[in-house]
Amino acid sequence: MSRFSKTLIRLFLATVLIGLAAEISNAQAISRETPITKIREGAEAGNADAQLQLGFAYYKGTGVAQDDAEAARWFRKAADAGDATAQFSLGLAYNSGRGVSKDFVEAMRWYRKAADAGNVSAQLLLGVNYQVGGAVTQDYGEATRWYRKAAEAGNADAQRFLGDAYFKGLGVKQDYAEGARWFRRAAEAGHRAAQCALGVAYRNGEGVTQDYGEAVRWLRKAADAGETEAAFYLGWAYQKGEGVTQDFAEGARWFRRAADAGNVSAQCKLGWAYQKGEGVPQNYILAHMWVNLCTSGSGGDEQKVFAESRDEIAQKMTPQEVAEAQRMAAEWKAKK
Repeated sequence: MSRFSKTLIRLFLATVLIGLAAEISNAQAISRETPITKIREGAEAGNADAQLQLGFAYYKGTGVAQDDAEAARWFRKAADAGDATAQFSLGLAYNSGRGVSKDFVEAMRWYRKAADAGNVSAQLLLGVNYQVGGAVTQDYGEATRWYRKAAEAGNADAQRFLGDAYFKGLGVKQDYAEGARWFRRAAEAGHRAAQCALGVAYRNGEGVTQDYGEAVRWLRKAADAGETEAAFYLGWAYQKGEGVTQDFAEGARWFRRAADAGNVSAQCKLGWAYQKGEGVPQNYILAHMWVNLCTSGSGGDEQKVFAESRDEIAQKMTPQEVAEAQRMAAEWKAKK
């Protein structure tokens, strides 16, 4: 599975939780203003909005004893009445197995109903599912179709994914300029992964005129917001003097930030910096530690290259120093 697919899966899981948390937060605000007895009266009288709010109350335990099954029961009533938020919430319940038996196919059915009714979060999740495959047959064209709906409605995650689709030619004809346009829309909305992608586009001159200064500007925004890959590319910019004055120490600082967060490429770059003494004091133990971590985190031909680099560093060390580097690497892994 590609790194892009793994990222999609992580986003899919995070979106499930974040989307539900957002719906719950909205419901809590309403529940605090409206007595639960009034909400129940409306729900039992068939008011779909009240049914939705009562479902959220049971989900969170606001004004009633927390009860996932009862929450799902009220979500279903509102969903059957055509409430898109309730349909999305019921899909999330099936996805997580809260209050109902876990059933990804049923979750997809409710996501689709919500998406067809214009629920942007459901449209995004449908796109992710079609991108990754599993609950549905993988279909890049269908993924892109749902991403576009959510993107045009202003969803920054969907805009970023649509940009990726155009860059990679997944479900659409490859078009770097169109991809960069969608990256920019998400980046300007503060989406840090899109800011990183736009920065890399400027760095490589893909879909935009190559501009190292503009690349650094977007990479810095993303890195300052915590985007690990952007920190790696910003370190590389300082190391090579692209868009900034060459500064090995600053480059190593950004490599360290990305390396500490688990970025494999940054771990190797930081290890080599310690090996050469570029921006940091030369230290073979730290060099071996970081390149060893990089090696264990990679695969295929790339892993062989990194392993050779690690072994080359080891030749300059005593057995005790190698053992210490290995201990430090194991300790770092144990903390993650």
